[in-house]
Amino acid sequence: MSADQIENALYSAYGARQVSTIYTPTNQYWVILELDPRYQRDPTELVACSTSAPRRASSCRSRRWRACTPTIGPLTMTHLGQLPAVTISFNLAPGVSLSEAVAAGRQRSSAICGCRPRSAASFQGTAQAFQSSLKGLGVLLIVTVLVIYLVLGILYESFIHPLTILSGLPSAGVRRAADPAALQASS
Repeated sequence: MSADQIENALYSAYGARQVSTIYTPTNQYWVILELDPRYQRDPTELVACSTSAPRRASSCRSRRWRACTPTIGPLTMTHLGQLPAVTISFNLAPGVSLSEAVAAGRQRSSAICGCRPRSAASFQGTAQAFQSSLKGLGVLLIVTVLVIYLVLGILYESFIHPLTILSGLPSAGVRRAADPAALQASS
């Protein structure tokens, strides 16, 4: 018995399969195929569902359904695109930056996803926006330095003077990052 036959049998029994339409002079009525309600209440009655074999006119009952046991399962399954997904949310602790939280989240998700084949982790929301903003940061820095060079070149009408001014930027950045008092004073 194929999966399509099982799916069709279950849809005929528990779905709303329209098999015909009855037309009257004033209305039309859909004929809906359904299983007898006394069989719909008990899951063990799945054995009563029969499917017709494609090459035979007789019906075949599924023996696999007899081994079903009731278990507890989720009411809904979340998806991201067409794949099943699990959402893990986090908030920032006081004094923790978003980059530290994303790094810790990436480390924990790789520990979880590493033991499961064909699983992947991705960030959504603010963390995703943060990661996408960091991707273009290097290109933005290069373009910014180029624009500053062009503006200084126009102001000084020289190719050399903007280079001497821009050569002081790396040492100013290193000094500022190494001095925490300077960071607090500017905040």
